[in-house]
Amino acid sequence: MDIYHTRVPVEHQGRGVAKLLVDEAFKYAADNNLKVLPTCTYVDKFAKDFASAEQKKIVLPLQENL
Repeated sequence: MDIYHTRVPVEHQGRGVAKLLVDEAFKYAADNNLKVLPTCTYVDKFAKDFASAEQKKIVLPLQENL
């Protein structure tokens, strides 16, 4: 599952909405036996900094030349 873009309306930014959105996307991927390709910069940061050990297992590595 390529998560290539996340967007939170300006009035909701800075409140953790993106983190909740991406966490739910990871749950969806795990529940449906999918891997996550984090091409969105925020999703990539989430995968590196906030994902649980179980969530990190479903992340596909990005290629340098994407």
